[in-house]
Amino acid sequence: MSLMGRFMAFFPLIHALLIGINLASAFVCAYCLIFLPFSIWIFPLLCWSLHNRIWPLKKGLSRFGRPEYSPWWGSYQIQYLFLLIPSFERILHIVPGLFSAWLRAWGSEIGKQVFWTPHTLILDRSLLNFGDGIIIGHRCSFSSHVISLNKAGELILFVKPIEIGQKCFIGAGSDIGPGASVDAGTRLPVESRLYPNQKVGPESSEE
Repeated sequence: MSLMGRFMAFFPLIHALLIGINLASAFVCAYCLIFLPFSIWIFPLLCWSLHNRIWPLKKGLSRFGRPEYSPWWGSYQIQYLFLLIPSFERILHIVPGLFSAWLRAWGSEIGKQVFWTPHTLILDRSLLNFGDGIIIGHRCSFSSHVISLNKAGELILFVKPIEIGQKCFIGAGSDIGPGASVDAGTRLPVESRLYPNQKVGPESSEE
């Protein structure tokens, strides 16, 4: 792993320390609490935006684990604390439309009136392309990346946005992989599994 890759591995710790310092400061000065939203949400978002300008995320296949720096690795580390402590994002669901706006800020294309359940798991916040009027069931997960081994024993990273058309229903417990595409009007059954680059349409829906 590159030197930059090793440094980015510490980003979740830096993010957590910033939140901890902000909370500790609040015991001395209650006004410090106004900076809490910055430390939780705005700081990583600004870091990701800067990181993406310098090292744009590469889509498609690439070799992972080589000496050169992987932009996906850095992007993933910036988002990592939200995976460790899901409550930081779940609280955004209190305000209608705020979670969708949050994902748009990361670079995803999210339509209007998308319903998210609080336990939705998103591993790559910048790699979603969702239409209008989508309903996401309980404990669905969306991963726009996958890492596997090739025949030579090398780690291969595949990164591709997930696309879901308008007015789709994603059944509870479904797992959607990178490059998966769901046509408009599709109703995915409970605990559906969509593998990389798999495409489904209304004809595959549960009757």
